[in-house]
Amino acid sequence: MADGYYGYNRVCAINDLVRLGYWAHACRKFMVAKQQQPKGKTGAADQALSWIGKLYLIERAAKESSDEERYRARQEKAPHVLN
Repeated sequence: MADGYYGYNRVCAINDLVRLGYWAHACRKFMVAKQQQPKGKTGAADQALSWIGKLYLIERAAKESSDEERYRARQEKAPHVLN
């Protein structure tokens, strides 16, 4: 697993590794987009930040769980948010 850092491109290509994004990176972009909205207006950035926040809540709730329990919580709860 590797994030989108350019320096990983060759290693990922050679080893057939899957690139994964971090919600924190996406969250920052949506926060910038939200700042561009007119004051008092809501839009797609607000909705995206709400969904990301729900995913973070799932993670927080499973923080003290075992890896297996955290995995199960993600598999059970995250698709409802992502869909």
